Amino acid sequence: MSIDKKLNLFQLLGKHSDVLTPKQIHLAKYIEKNYSSLAYITMTKLANLAGVSETTVVRLIYALGFTGFPEFKDALRMTIEQTSQSTIGMNRFETGTNNYKFPEDTCKAIFDLEIKVMEETLAGLSLSEHEKEVDLLFHAPMVLIVGCGANSCCSQALGFALEVILKNVHIIEGLDLSEGALLRGIPKGTVCVAFSTPRYPRVTQEILEILKDKKTKIIGCS
Repeated sequence: MSIDKKLNLFQLLGKHSDVLTPKQIHLAKYIEKNYSSLAYITMTKLANLAGVSETTVVRLIYALGFTGFPEFKDALRMTIEQTSQSTIGMNRFETGTNNYKFPEDTCKAIFDLEIKVMEETLAGLSLSEHEKEVDLLFHAPMVLIVGCGANSCCSQALGFALEVILKNVHIIEGLDLSEGALLRGIPKGTVCVAFSTPRYPRVTQEILEILKDKKTKIIGCS
């Protein structure tokens, strides 16, 4: 099995989670929880810390498509680096503890942080693209809001808001019988808004593949 180099380590774990054994899943969860401290770990130490055998470590590595532990560790270090950059990036929103008296000003500090995040988000938006997306949603015969796992809070928030304005809005958070039937019967011109993160669930991929085959227009939010 070859590795998909477009995916980071967390995405690979999510992609292959349905074929992992219970011990491999246990190891994967340990890696996800403690990855930031594993940059220079050895295979033997990883096995000991996770409470599994070295054979389990090897089998997980091969299940993810890596050729061996060195390649796996390279991907792990890349993930650590990417996450560190993301954390550093959030520091630009730091409001400074000297500006507040805690715990009394906790609420104000949170709102000030959210305002700064929203201001930067607005500055990075393409208003012309936003208008196009609004028009697509407004004129669509059906609107699907897809958000699985941790993204369900986003799909519910947008879905409930759009239901006030539009008539045919459906929130998709899985792929059971009723949702599968809904996807198979969507009318031409249906528009989908899909929420996903780098560690999006496999079911999100499956839903979007179905919609892609039906030539549904998809607005992605990440």
